Amino acid sequence: MTIMMTEIQKTVMSPGVKSPCNKICKLESNVCIGCFRTLDEIKDWNILSNEEKLIIINNAKRRTSTESPQTKECQSKN
Repeated sequence: MTIMMTEIQKTVMSPGVKSPCNKICKLESNVCIGCFRTLDEIKDWNILSNEEKLIIINNAKRRTSTESPQTKECQSKN
């Protein structure tokens, strides 16, 4: 008998993509100024596939290029 795993079970049981959280948790315009993920991306992180997590990390990297001067100032203090 073969048991099929759901996508969520595969994600939980497989070695995962490390969260980009750096413990600078503050939202500005629905985006964290520490890791540049949206609130939904943060909330859903543990149920996403590794492929989805890599996409989120790439999207977050793109957001860093459009960050506000206030965000840069806040990060340089840490």
